[in-house]
Amino acid sequence: MGVPVVEHYRADGKRILISAELHIPCTWEVKSNDQVCVSDERGTDCCRFQRHKRNRDEYIIRCPRDAAMHILKVEDGIPEF
Repeated sequence: MGVPVVEHYRADGKRILISAELHIPCTWEVKSNDQVCVSDERGTDCCRFQRHKRNRDEYIIRCPRDAAMHILKVEDGIPEF
């Protein structure tokens, strides 16, 4: 906990999670209007996304795996992976 994480999502369903200690390739897919499921070596977690009311380039994410709330900032530009 408390470790900065960067996640890159591509339109083809690929995702990569990068932190100081981790470099985890994953896949993702939209399951409903507000739910995205991510699969990696630890299993599958389906998280609920809600757009932030004031900051329109941010989403609030709730995932059952870690029982926490995260804030995700959306930016253009995806590196190759």
